[in-house]
Amino acid sequence: MENKVFIQPLENNFDEFLEYAIQHDYNLEIGSFGFANILDTHWKSTLKQYKNKLKNFQGIISVHGAFQDLILSSKDKKIRKVAEDRIYHNLDIAQALNAKYIVFHANFNALISHEHYKKYWIEKNIEFWKSVIKKYKITVVLENLWRSEEHTSELQSH
Repeated sequence: MENKVFIQPLENNFDEFLEYAIQHDYNLEIGSFGFANILDTHWKSTLKQYKNKLKNFQGIISVHGAFQDLILSSKDKKIRKVAEDRIYHNLDIAQALNAKYIVFHANFNALISHEHYKKYWIEKNIEFWKSVIKKYKITVVLENLWRSEEHTSELQSH
């Protein structure tokens, strides 16, 4: 039976967590590439180090993608473009690591109750994520930080 436990190392404790995962037959969710400071600076060297360290790892690899300020439903096309670029960058990194899963935050703001916001958020997210799953052979996991079953169930139906 496949182990379902994932542990999440960061850059500063990767070796320790990798060893622990190997000892306990756990999987890894790599969180380092979720941070802009890594994506904007040393992501290539970090990726190279991780690939080398993971070459004999037998568990499942998941990557936690960028999560701050990524608004796919922004009315501002430039903001949407930045969000899309970050996500595609993460997907490329996940692919290079042979990750089975990649996690992103849904970034739905449940405090905005206007019906147009909900419909537009759903529309833009369906449009974007449909294009992603056509291009990448990876399971995308959307974490919902702000509880609202309504919008997530609508997104799942597409």
